[in-house]
Formats: sequence, C-alpha cells, structure tokens
Amino acid sequence: MKERIISIDILRGLTIIFMIPFHFFIKWMDWTTREYGIFKEITVFLSILTAPFFLIISGMGYHFFINKKINENISKSNIFSEVLKRSLFIFGVSTLLLISFGYIFNMESSNIIYWSVFQVIAFSMMIFFSFPFLKQNLRIILYISVIILFFFLDYIISFHKLNYLSILNEGIFEFIPWANFYIFGLLFGSIISNWPGEKFNKKLILCTIIGIICFLTYFIRIFIHFYYYETYFFAFFMLMVGIFIILFCLCYYFFDRKGKDIYVQKSIIRWGKLAFSMYYIHFGVIAIGIIVFPLIIDEIYSSGFLIYQFIILLVIFFISLELFVRIWQRYNFFLGVEWFMNKISKKTLFLKKDSKGLNVVKHPQENIEY
Repeated sequence: MKERIISIDILRGLTIIFMIPFHFFIKWMDWTTREYGIFKEITVFLSILTAPFFLIISGMGYHFFINKKINENISKSNIFSEVLKRSLFIFGVSTLLLISFGYIFNMESSNIIYWSVFQVIAFSMMIFFSFPFLKQNLRIILYISVIILFFFLDYIISFHKLNYLSILNEGIFEFIPWANFYIFGLLFGSIISNWPGEKFNKKLILCTIIGIICFLTYFIRIFIHFYYYETYFFAFFMLMVGIFIILFCLCYYFFDRKGKDIYVQKSIIRWGKLAFSMYYIHFGVIAIGIIVFPLIIDEIYSSGFLIYQFIILLVIFFISLELFVRIWQRYNFFLGVEWFMNKISKKTLFLKKDSKGLNVVKHPQENIEY
C-alpha cells in the first residue's frame, strides 16, 4: 500500500468538523427553551460519529506507523521508546487540559480524572504495542478476540460490581468498551494493507457489503428487546463501524483510487492533521464565548441564539480558524500539540528546507504518521 492514504486524512478532518458545531451547540444553545428541531438532530447525529471515528482512525494510523518503522528495519526497542514518549505526552496533555476545561465548564470530577478519547488512545498505544509485530492472520484473530473480551469484561464489571476494575469503565469515554473502536482501527488497518492488487475491486465491494451488514445490525436490535446496556453498546459499536466502513470505502474509491480532488480537500486534510490542536482551540473559543457573550449580547445569549445566528457564528469561526491555520502554518504550527509531538520525535510537521535553504510547505500528506 502507498505511504499515505488520502481517505484517512479526509475522514479525520471531517471528524473534527462534525465535532465543533455540537460542542458549540451544547454550550451556547442547548440550555435554552428554544425548539431547534431537525437542526439539533443533525448536529447531534454528526457529533455521535466523532469519537468512534477518531478512535478508529487513530488505530489505523498506529498500525501504519508501526508497519512503516518495521519496514525501515528500526529496532523494536527504538520504536517502543518513541511510542512511549508520544503516549505519555498525549495522556499528560489531555489530562491537564481536561482539568483546566473541567474547572471552566464545571465538569464532574470523574469526567476529568478518568477517560477521554485522547487518554484512551494514549493508553491503547501502550497496551497494544506488540500486536502489529505479529503475523497478519494471528493479528486479525487476536484483534477480534480482544474486542469480544472487552465486551465481556464490560458486562462483568458493570453487573457484577467488580470495584477493583471499575476504573476501566468510568468517565465519559470508558476505556472498556470504547477502546474497541481503536482495536477495530488496528484490525481494519491491517486488512486494507493488502488491498492493492488485481482483486482490489472485489475486496472493496466485499468490504462495503460488510459495512452495510454492520450498519443493519443496529436496526435488528429495534425488533429485539434487550435489557442490559452492553447489548446496546454492541449495537452502537456495529452501527458506527458500519458507517465508517461505508464512508471509508466511498472515499477510498474516489480519492485514492480515482484521484478525485475537491476544492476544500487540502483544508480538510490540514485540519485533520491538526486534530489534537483543533480540539483544544475550539474549546478555548467556547470558553471565551461563555465569558464574552453575556457582556455584549446578554439579551440574545440569555434567550438563546436563533438558528441563523448560530450558523453565522459557526461560519465566522470556521473562516477565522482557516485563516489562522494558514498563517500558523508559516511558523510550522509553533507550540501546537502536534509541534510538541514532532519535537519529541525530532521531526518537522509541514516544513522542510529547499535547495536555497528556505522554508517551504510540504504537502499535508507528508505529515506525521498518526
């Protein structure tokens, strides 16, 4: 498989774009008595995709990162050293920022101390470190087995009250069972590594059919009444996996196979590359709005924005952020989360030197591996 898969970059960028309106909505609008109807439903639905998609994509990226290092004949100990530094950095930064935002947004302490998406990713990077080094058939069997095991553990911990294991399924995104999305990313990345070849079209069609089957699994649950939460999460897991597989196959066909290019493609990819920084930047803007809006537009803010007012604010934010990112890119995204991560690995983010010693911008696809 080629070094960079455009579809992954596009889906990562779309995940960030889907997430932002929802977080703005719940902090600026959802507490009011206004009726937002279908607009709210669409916003909520898109937001539901974000955490599963980001975990899946992170798992895929991790697989390709380890696979690339193996192909470069880098020793397992050196790979582990880099993974350890990155995982500790991600876990530490996400925890510190959660504490900061928890204070601003009055979050419950359990939601601050325990699992967030980034903490799940950081911890998963460590405990699943050795998996990509195994032979493919053994990897696939192991990934599927761990997913089944995690669903079983979630049931055991929840309904048999194993308090000494409760830390694994507490917080907003409990490590068990949310880590299953990351493990599926490892599994899916391992599978699509063998896509190129004469049988590519058959593999793509088969993968799409599997995605549709996973998608329909969720709706089968509607006709069968279950009484425990884990069955619901399994159905939710299958729904998210199904949607992701279908979207990935479509994107892969048009962008990677056919080479299609859309007007905003580079911007979407760039946002995806800065996913960690974008996540915290948009929360900072939300916090500023909570402080500033009551001072300058108290009457509107108290009664709740109208939909068109909210859309205008979103458009202004996206345009402003895009301009900021383009300017920031000239400085190699100095002090961003990804900038620090690349400093740990002694890499550049987007910039490289040309023959005259001047800084030039790389194509976004040449960015960090995960």
